[in-house]
Amino acid sequence: MNTDQIQDYLTELSEQYVREKPSSRNEEIEETRKLLTKTEEKTRYILFFIKCNYIDVDLVQPIVAQILALYYRAGAFRQYTLQYIPSFIEYYLVASSKKQYKSVSVFETFFLAIYNEEILEPTPSNPYAKKIEEVRIPSIRFPSIYHDPSKLNTVPEITTLKAGNSPTVQSTVRLGPYPTMERLNAENKFLILSRIMRSVNSSLAFLSSDVVGWSICHTSIAVCLSGFSVPESDLRVNVRPSNTPSQVIDDYSKKARIMVSSQLLLEFVSGVYLALYNGSPDMALELWMHSIKGPNMNSSPMYYWTKQSDGSS
Repeated sequence: MNTDQIQDYLTELSEQYVREKPSSRNEEIEETRKLLTKTEEKTRYILFFIKCNYIDVDLVQPIVAQILALYYRAGAFRQYTLQYIPSFIEYYLVASSKKQYKSVSVFETFFLAIYNEEILEPTPSNPYAKKIEEVRIPSIRFPSIYHDPSKLNTVPEITTLKAGNSPTVQSTVRLGPYPTMERLNAENKFLILSRIMRSVNSSLAFLSSDVVGWSICHTSIAVCLSGFSVPESDLRVNVRPSNTPSQVIDDYSKKARIMVSSQLLLEFVSGVYLALYNGSPDMALELWMHSIKGPNMNSSPMYYWTKQSDGSS
């Protein structure tokens, strides 16, 4: 497929799924899964085509614009578009590291449009109301499936429990409202990328694991391994059968390191965790084998980025 054929395919896809709004949430979920399953192979091909040709703006820009147009159709097309975001972030970060500014501008427009839509949660009285999310921070004083508090040397918790809150919840953190952005620059780019990756992660249950799981793992590998040369650990051998085929990983040691924020790295890790158990275990294990265990833990890429994000030397 060339660029014209891809554009024809996206146009046909848009026209083929013109239908009335689903009558129920379950019907919408079913329609989304049918669309994403049917388009898996073509979606991966489009991603591969853009990866190979993102330097040629004239080839890539019309395709990216059509994908963005599908996003505004909402419903299943919103989920369809979200699948492209992890790979687009990789292409954007690589292009930025190489100072390929024309290619960067194509993805910046795409990210800004998605971000400014994802931060909204329209209400009947206010179509431009901003979305506010709440994250509950659990108290380690109460047992969970992850820990036994009797075996921990607990210290007094900083946050005081508020009246009416569940005793197992230490506090609740509000995320948002996020500001509307008109331009993507060095100051706000990681905020924008982190926020749209959170939208991807919140929709992972509905997306094609073969597409988005592979994309998140591949992007995380590019971010964590670029500029590093580390040996492969024996993690995969201990976890997967010996006759399981291994993914071929490019040599990233001579490529420029890609700077990211701790928030964006956290979103990648969340996506890789889901991919590990849903569709892309080999790619996820390849990431852990190379990035977590370097010659020693303190020289691993993941450790390096954690220290950089914390401002440590």
